[in-house]
Amino acid sequence: MNNTRFDSLARTFRTRRAASSAIAGGLTGLLGITQVHDADAAPCPKGKKRCDGTCIPKRGCCKTADCRPKNSGQVCRKNRCVCPGGMKRCGKRCVLKAATCPPKPDASCPPGSGVTSTSTNTRIAQVFTEPNGGRLTAVAMRFANASAATTGLYEFRVQTVNPTTGVPEGKILGGVTRSANTISATAPTLVRFDLPVPIQLLPGRQYALVLTLFGTGSWFTETSAPAECPGGDYFFAPLTDSFVHVAAVIPYQTFVRS
Repeated sequence: MNNTRFDSLARTFRTRRAASSAIAGGLTGLLGITQVHDADAAPCPKGKKRCDGTCIPKRGCCKTADCRPKNSGQVCRKNRCVCPGGMKRCGKRCVLKAATCPPKPDASCPPGSGVTSTSTNTRIAQVFTEPNGGRLTAVAMRFANASAATTGLYEFRVQTVNPTTGVPEGKILGGVTRSANTISATAPTLVRFDLPVPIQLLPGRQYALVLTLFGTGSWFTETSAPAECPGGDYFFAPLTDSFVHVAAVIPYQTFVRS
């Protein structure tokens, strides 16, 4: 074989080898892309979602923009929405650790448009949910004597509520009485009962405000739809019977100190 033919064969071999390497590299690249794509597309287990190529809890955050509400000041760290350093959660917002979280308003229910009449020796009970916890010092309930002929004593007391049924129980936490002749006989007003001994209430716990007239005559109060005052229900009962639920609420105001 002469030198010219040898050089020609060598150049042909090198060209074919380079082409084969390029094709192999291209196939590898394509296969690699396909493999990564398939991994990214793999579904996460139940209860999880994908975040930056990994599966995280469904309720977790992937970025700070996922934290709600948007103006809360929270940041996403390790897939959890937390307050930044030096701050704490206060309701739905982040505030400085030294700041005091403002309490929710004391439990209350505004006047309604309905009217319900109650005779003597019959108990009414309005259940409410205590928002903050603290010492209950007084309660105001909106009612009036049916006429000037109504006499006797109004007994007000606070009772426990069955956490399963929501019905007032017989355990009395405290109470006080007030003479019927101090109550209006024309229109309902907020009648305040100051408790001689404050009652310790727990946050999120339900309690019953129970009012009974021992005397003669009758009295009446206003009512609203249950949706007007969520967190409680209205009940009534003769002294010898258990409480019966009524689809209504009556006006009241609690006064709680921390």
